[in-house]
Amino acid sequence: MKNSKSLIRLSAAFMASSLLAVSSVHAAVQTQLLQFEPTPVSPGLAEFSLVGPAAGAQSFVASPGSVGNGDGNLAPSLQTPGGLQVDTPLNVVAPATAGEVIDASGSHFYDVTMSFSAPTGKPSLVSTGAFVLLNPSLNLAVQQFTDGIFTMTATDGTVLLTGTVQENSISSPLTSTSSAFQSALVTYTGGAIFTALEQATTATTGSASISMTSLDGPVAANFVGPGVGVLGAAPATINPYDSNGTGVFDVANLPEPSSLGIVLMAGTMGLRRRR
Repeated sequence: MKNSKSLIRLSAAFMASSLLAVSSVHAAVQTQLLQFEPTPVSPGLAEFSLVGPAAGAQSFVASPGSVGNGDGNLAPSLQTPGGLQVDTPLNVVAPATAGEVIDASGSHFYDVTMSFSAPTGKPSLVSTGAFVLLNPSLNLAVQQFTDGIFTMTATDGTVLLTGTVQENSISSPLTSTSSAFQSALVTYTGGAIFTALEQATTATTGSASISMTSLDGPVAANFVGPGVGVLGAAPATINPYDSNGTGVFDVANLPEPSSLGIVLMAGTMGLRRRR
């Protein structure tokens, strides 16, 4: 597996459009709450993985590239993989957090750890049912997943943001080495970024998309029969893989972008590097 940040960015718009195609809409306008990416670039160190047997239930998990190693206070040029850079237009001023830089565009956190956990008494982000193949001309397979809980933690252990992800899916072009995890309903529940969000707006829900590239190999799912209408059932599961990844979490509404430097997400989202 190799890391290609340019491929990640190029695939972002496509993956965002697939989110619109396969998930329900919970708000007319979504604005970006945060974006994340591996910093430094971590070739050979996956940020996300799909694990489990190719013919059975699989789980979507955060991998070592998404785990910080405590060097967030160092200059970015001196940091080592893994860990994520998290950027938000909100000014997160309390609690004081190691690895944070605040400037005119918002707050930036280095060496952040992202993890997933299970809701009480339930599995976390486990595939359900069979793949569904969208119109064959699109060559795009979609797999649904159970609910999960996500947590983003600063380099010093401060919880930055936590919440639940629901109505989850992974969409995968069958012949590609890219894929996308999407959550159509994210409910934010805690952390320093959440506190700043509460001070800015009453909105606490949104959606999320994680764009994954540099998979171990082309997505491979075998389909039987033409299906019925636009959607057809696919009795196969997708092969497990490791991937590099970047992502966006948004929120249903925030104050005017001019007051917070927010990038409005209008149909498609462009992941960009703030360096």
